[in-house]
Amino acid sequence: MAKKRKGSMAEQKMRMGWILLIAFLVLLLLVLKIDVRPIGPENSEVGFAFLNGPVHDLLGFKKIPYTISKLSGALTLLAAAGFAVLGVLQLVQRRSLFEVDRDILLLGAFYVLTLILYIFFDKVPINYRPIILDEGLEPSFPSTHSMLALVICGTGMMQVDRRLKGSPYKGIAIDVLGILMIITVLCRLLSGVHWFTDILAGVLLGASLVCFYAALEERLCGGNRSGKKYYNRTPGYFTLILCVILFTGTASFDAHAAGAHKPETKGPGINMQTEAAAEETQAEAQSSSGSGKLTMIAAGDNLMHKTIIDKAWRPEAGTHDFRFLYTEIRDLIQSRDLGVINQETIFISDNALISDYPTFGTPQVMGEALVDTGFDIVLSATNHTWDKGARGVTDTLNYWKTAHPEIKLLGIHESPEAFNSIDYVEKNGIRLALFNYTYGLNGFSIPGSQYYMVNLLGQQSKFLQDVRTAESQADMTVCFLHIGEEYHYQPTAYQQGYVHSLIDAGADLVICAHPHVVEPAGYVTTAAGNTGLVFWSCGNFVSAQTKIPRILGGLADVTIVKDASGTRVTDWEFIPTVCHFSGPDVRVFPLKNYPEELAAVHHVNTSDAPLTTEKLWNLWKSITGLDRPAE
Repeated sequence: MAKKRKGSMAEQKMRMGWILLIAFLVLLLLVLKIDVRPIGPENSEVGFAFLNGPVHDLLGFKKIPYTISKLSGALTLLAAAGFAVLGVLQLVQRRSLFEVDRDILLLGAFYVLTLILYIFFDKVPINYRPIILDEGLEPSFPSTHSMLALVICGTGMMQVDRRLKGSPYKGIAIDVLGILMIITVLCRLLSGVHWFTDILAGVLLGASLVCFYAALEERLCGGNRSGKKYYNRTPGYFTLILCVILFTGTASFDAHAAGAHKPETKGPGINMQTEAAAEETQAEAQSSSGSGKLTMIAAGDNLMHKTIIDKAWRPEAGTHDFRFLYTEIRDLIQSRDLGVINQETIFISDNALISDYPTFGTPQVMGEALVDTGFDIVLSATNHTWDKGARGVTDTLNYWKTAHPEIKLLGIHESPEAFNSIDYVEKNGIRLALFNYTYGLNGFSIPGSQYYMVNLLGQQSKFLQDVRTAESQADMTVCFLHIGEEYHYQPTAYQQGYVHSLIDAGADLVICAHPHVVEPAGYVTTAAGNTGLVFWSCGNFVSAQTKIPRILGGLADVTIVKDASGTRVTDWEFIPTVCHFSGPDVRVFPLKNYPEELAAVHHVNTSDAPLTTEKLWNLWKSITGLDRPAE
């Protein structure tokens, strides 16, 4: 009868293991096939976007739970190391692998299997994480961190139950492992470093492995031979974890469906202007009929690392002065009718909030240097816009509104009304419609009530409709996009598809930033036969990055002419720039004016030597295909 009971328990555990494994495989297939959309960082595609998006929007990224999950994960690895040491000691003492306890051998085999699965899913990404923690995308499905916690703690609880027979500390040790498992998985969920489905998948896969281990241990080792009631609370802990995860997903989805969190693509009055606004813009467009000529120059990422901010501090004045950065480029910028700058980092009014990568904060006084240099249009929709949350956006809006209302600020808004309006600039009789959108916010989520504060490429239906509207309201439509893949020299497929859709909607000129290196420029023709001029990436304008490709930038320089036949770009040039950085000397130069003696002392020589102007010109040619201009 005892054998029958033992066999029955082993079969039940094996059956549960197969059920959980099948559930994992079904979830895997669903994630690969259902609602796969580019909602992740770097436009990475994510399955079950209708569920993963709202859950991540609700949770966002939280550093404290993430840190706790890392620490608790490290403790679980220590527990695994303890059992591994036990096995090694038995092997040394008994001098035969076959003399090592069978449950320890079985445990070692499952550790190896878990490690193989860990490596496999690291090499074969299903989803990428919703937030970039280091320098690039990291696999997220399944959450192998959660899988490891369940396998190590679950099997560890069984080992404790077997090996601490009769000990008064057995129950405490089992509960410690169970609590450690709960903390690791739930903090991983709350931290927002994985999509919801990826946490669930890690739990299902880890739980299935524990069930298989329990079944095999029962068959090979006879289960618990203490003669007392089997004291294993593993199923209860697993159930608690699963219930909390499912409740979080259900609550997030219900809140999203009920409108507690407005999706990126929705909002009051979305896709439409008020009648009064439409009539006003139509009248303005008619008043701008005639002819004219306009020159415009656009710079790439103005990326303020703290080392540059520190060099701008003027203790005698008690403030920062950034004008020295642009002394060598000022005349070129001021020679154009319109100057555009991609202000990568958000402004803050309190210098105590100045910060570096990965969450930047730049003093508002930077704006004075931009105005002094000749920039008339400031782009603020970047992946760092939400680095300081709503405060950073508000500080930036308030600065430009109060200090320089003449500057056109794009990409961020103080109200739903501003979000739902189109920005126009008129110069020399030519009316431009201007748009600025970013692919994302480095994993940060905008609260539903503040959906209007940042333009996101995920709001595609609104974006395209506004471009179509602008087609009849302006002479030319210009789109500034924060898009692409960092440190890559060619546009991504997603970037090309998005730009083509904008051109088909009516965009005439598209200027991109974000990769921190330059990419090609030129006219593109869509499948529908529409043509537009595209600068795929202007690279860095100013930064403290230390690789040669990252100090090379480009200025998108265009001439726009309006006459009886219409409005068009009659001339364009991509002007290479270099950001010099040596000790206290940080300046941006047109590459053609960059002295060889400065190249020899540039700080990139410490890590990416040697730097010469010839090397920069060759790099420019190899990436853009554009020749060095004649002297």
